Amino acid sequence: MLTDLLSLIIKSLKLLWQSNRLTLVLALLISVVGGLVPAGEVWILKLILDTFHDLGTEVDLTQIATLFGGLLLFRVIRMISDSLGQSAQRLLSESTTYNMRRQVYKKCMAMPYQSFEDASYYDRIRRASKGVESRPLGLVNALFWLLDSLVSSIGIVAATTFINPYIALAIILSAVPFAFVRIRFENTLWGHRWNHSETLRRLDYLGSLLTAREPAGEVRLYHLGDRLLNRYDTTWSEFYDQYRVLIKRNAFWISLVLLPSFLALVLVYYLVIRMMKTGIITLGDIGLVIQSVDRLQSSIFHTFTFSSQIFEHSLFLKAFYEFIEENTLPSLQNGRQQEISSFRNARSNGGFSIEFDRISFKYPGSNEWALRDVSFTLPEHSRTALVGENGSGKTTILKLLARLYTPSEGKILLNGRPLLDYPLDEYWHLVGLMFQNYMRYEFSVWDNVALSSSEEDISDDQVNAALQASGALDFVQRLPRGVLTQLGRMFMGGVELSGGQWQRLALTRELMKDAPIVLLDEPTASIDPRAEFALFEHLGELLANKTSIFTTHRFGLIHRADQVLVLSRGRLKEQGTHQYLMRQDGLYAELFRLQADRYKYAG
Repeated sequence: MLTDLLSLIIKSLKLLWQSNRLTLVLALLISVVGGLVPAGEVWILKLILDTFHDLGTEVDLTQIATLFGGLLLFRVIRMISDSLGQSAQRLLSESTTYNMRRQVYKKCMAMPYQSFEDASYYDRIRRASKGVESRPLGLVNALFWLLDSLVSSIGIVAATTFINPYIALAIILSAVPFAFVRIRFENTLWGHRWNHSETLRRLDYLGSLLTAREPAGEVRLYHLGDRLLNRYDTTWSEFYDQYRVLIKRNAFWISLVLLPSFLALVLVYYLVIRMMKTGIITLGDIGLVIQSVDRLQSSIFHTFTFSSQIFEHSLFLKAFYEFIEENTLPSLQNGRQQEISSFRNARSNGGFSIEFDRISFKYPGSNEWALRDVSFTLPEHSRTALVGENGSGKTTILKLLARLYTPSEGKILLNGRPLLDYPLDEYWHLVGLMFQNYMRYEFSVWDNVALSSSEEDISDDQVNAALQASGALDFVQRLPRGVLTQLGRMFMGGVELSGGQWQRLALTRELMKDAPIVLLDEPTASIDPRAEFALFEHLGELLANKTSIFTTHRFGLIHRADQVLVLSRGRLKEQGTHQYLMRQDGLYAELFRLQADRYKYAG
């Protein structure tokens, strides 16, 4: 356990060093200087008492003034070091918090997509990031107060040893049981929190339901407030009942180990009385011992207290280091040079064909096949429609094409070569995927559009062209500040858009990327039929030189596709053009007529 603790402390010091080197060095120097002050103060007090004892009737004002001036100097040094130390610690804490958050965010970006559908991932991310706001400050404060206390203890022990080394030894030994109990308690407390990670995460989720904007409407209309609060109370009790037992047990053992401190104090005063009786101690020595007893006991007590705090913070930071050091994706530059060269040539020519070769897939943790033995080809510059009922596997195909998941069986070929042989980062540059649950970035309109572009310098003309292509330019120009308008209600001055307008922006973002392979998952689900018809007419032109595939439940738009893939329960049931599938009078024709009849009867 000690080896692990030292390793964590070393890692923490490296983290502080990376965060703000100059401030760390300054804080260390201030702690050393501040720690020397108590020893200097008690020694000067001894000299003052000895001086008064030896003066008799003669008064040497110069000597007394010098000693009191020295005492005053130490007090000033202490005040300055305390003030500067707190400032340095705050700066270092903010820098460390920023550094840790950035590392967590960067690590999350490197995590495989499937991690975000694994409950254990959210336990790990909570343990790694929950204490980022407070743990760095706690660790920094504990480290420097520990250094301050250690230096102070060493100085006072050195001074006290001149009088009687047994006094210092007795005080030091009195603090050892306390340190043992405190460190054992922190380890137990950490284990309790670790075992209740999901419980604490559930509390966070319940809290978000009561405070966030998205669920606010249903919470009020369904009168969910009291039920959610009751569930919050029950979940909290699961955690708190055991936590309270641990706290009470710790208080009991702390009370027991305080007894050695009292016995050590009795021993110290006994030794002082004996030394006074034998006449081998001066008045200044007595003053030094009395001051040292209080200060040394306090310093040693604080030394072990801050040591246990470092142990506590290190345990919480252990989860941070484990998460940061966890193996995630293989190198994004993987792939043999032969495939990379072929890939880049195809990218420059803009032509990509994709083949699904007997693909089967299960989602992680599931025993159900989401896809089973699916084979098809997407020719270069073709437009393919995916059709099927909910849960038939349409979105799964798009995610496999985007390499967010890897097939359980079979292989995907890109221009005749296995897709996994190509460099992942370059592949992602040429694939655009508009999710059905698209993101609503609460940034400006300009930022919402430009996020998908890999270009560093993006002109207003490029943004406006993408907005025009998606049909979003008209409503954007009516916003208070046009493309500079802040969107959403999270920040001051934000404007909320309708669902259809948000979806147009998501589509604009996809068009802005200008990827040669385009994957669209229900791209017009929130758009009215008239606007949808006009949009698809225009999209046909925009996708003419791209390999594209889209899902939709609106069959009136499918006739624009070069081919239609019909899925049912994870299997490819039919394949062909709209006209061919209608003549086959199979599943596709049945679904098409059902939707056509619905519109006919509605009219």
